[in-house]
Amino acid sequence: LNVLAETCLEECEQVRAHLETGNHNEVRRLAHGIAGAAGNCSATKLQKLARQVEQSENPNAKQIDALRSAAEESSAWVRSDLAR
Repeated sequence: LNVLAETCLEECEQVRAHLETGNHNEVRRLAHGIAGAAGNCSATKLQKLARQVEQSENPNAKQIDALRSAAEESSAWVRSDLAR
């Protein structure tokens, strides 16, 4: 689970980079993967936000910021849960 959480954080950075270059297809593809991974970890907030980005015709920075924030929260939750 820890690797999965780290992967989501890395993919959020890739999403931002592709958004900045205007590559919306890649933004949506990565968001799809994040949504799937989030679903596997029961990270419903992250999954919901990733689906919104994936389904957006024109993803924007505000959406990506929210996605990154949710990924950070989910990552912290996974780490906390694994530490028990």
